Amino acid sequence: MIKQLKKKLCDTSKMMYDRGLVWCNGGNVSMRLPKTGTFLITPTGFNKGWIEPDDLVTIDSTGGILEGENKPSVEVNMHLAIYHERPEVNAVVHAHPAVATTLATLGYEIVPFTPEGKIFIERIGVVDYHPAGSSELAEAVKAKLEGKNVLVLKNHGALTFDETILRAYYRMEELENTAKMNLIAINLGKRIPPP
Repeated sequence: MIKQLKKKLCDTSKMMYDRGLVWCNGGNVSMRLPKTGTFLITPTGFNKGWIEPDDLVTIDSTGGILEGENKPSVEVNMHLAIYHERPEVNAVVHAHPAVATTLATLGYEIVPFTPEGKIFIERIGVVDYHPAGSSELAEAVKAKLEGKNVLVLKNHGALTFDETILRAYYRMEELENTAKMNLIAINLGKRIPPP
């Protein structure tokens, strides 16, 4: 089972890279391992398009390394903050969607107005900027979690989370698509009414 979960995490990382949601060494993905109190997370400094199962790191609930030769993502505390606060969440996706990040940074509201938007990203939170990997960022994310399934991090990227890694990934893809549609409306001088 662990082998299958590692493959799913790697497949998700590669999809993020292929869709242009991350580049270089940016972004990270994690999963809660069933009934163990442990987590899989992508390593720091790795391109997500080329992640392989042996590259992944198994950590405990404090971020301590249990298995793997690499260091876990520098955003490990941000991921763990979500898992600790939201016991129903089993997967976290952190990417750098360009349009969603830019709109949130500039103060534009991203309005989900399509059926898919209502399904996957109906509740978006915005987190002010804090340095990547900092305890301040983890605390700011924690403070915005209630009632949300998508967080956009100003000047940084976005977080999506759900019970499964596939749904967490879908949320990220839908967030960026919705942001692009919002940008079209802004360029047309129109405002999208909330659904």
